Amino acid sequence: MLMKKHRFMVIFPVLFFSCLLLSGLLFSPLSADEGVDLSGFTRIGYLGFLSKQPVRAAGKIVASESSRLMLSEGDIVSVGLRKEIQAHVGDLFTVCRVQGIQKDALKGSYGAYVVSFLGRVVLKEQVRPSFFKAQVVDSFRIIRLNDLLMTFEPVSACVKPLPNKTDFKSKVAALQDVRGIIGQYSVVYLPKGYEQGLRRGNLLEIVRFAHRDASGKSVLAESSMGYMLVVETRPDTATALVITCKEELRPDRVYVRSIDWAKAQEVLSTLSGCKLR
Repeated sequence: MLMKKHRFMVIFPVLFFSCLLLSGLLFSPLSADEGVDLSGFTRIGYLGFLSKQPVRAAGKIVASESSRLMLSEGDIVSVGLRKEIQAHVGDLFTVCRVQGIQKDALKGSYGAYVVSFLGRVVLKEQVRPSFFKAQVVDSFRIIRLNDLLMTFEPVSACVKPLPNKTDFKSKVAALQDVRGIIGQYSVVYLPKGYEQGLRRGNLLEIVRFAHRDASGKSVLAESSMGYMLVVETRPDTATALVITCKEELRPDRVYVRSIDWAKAQEVLSTLSGCKLR
């Protein structure tokens, strides 16, 4: 009888804490060789990015063997590359499209550029210097003649979480495909990058500015609305994926800020893990 009671006293705490861990009330920090897996949230290779300078592409699609206006996987195309691009048969290029974000509507000037990734082509045969026959091997969005090409740069869906090096605060510059609403799994572009201390793997809190309620009579305090994970950083811009969001939000109504590392680990512990390579 004593043995049974002793056994129960040992097993019950184990089961209790296991249930807490699964329910998210307790969390287990990731080990040094673990990251969080974002492959179930978005196609990580097609996040695109924000550029504060005009984008110089590696080349563009100049012709197609198909009579169709919209190209898709399997189509054979002709591509022209800049003379200084060292390319070989078998090389991959990302097909993209650039859209300017207007800074001054009266002057027609652009403050930044959203680069949307559409698909990929692989070089199949060199026709003459800087010109190749290529095949569309993946199409994430509609591809057309004259779409631009950029050298392919792989991005891993396994992201190692990192603590923020400095206190960070930023507005949202734009969304993927220049959409107008932030929601869960939205791809967000920030106007700050690694030169401002931001790194891939930083978790940021989405905060809604203080605002008046629907009646317009009272002011609601600023409030935490969710979290986003930085997936890629450039010198002065960054790309992040919204992990959680309480409701749909307008980009001009929110800002993002760094959070305590312990809180970041707690939020990220609810995501699927992966082994870093």
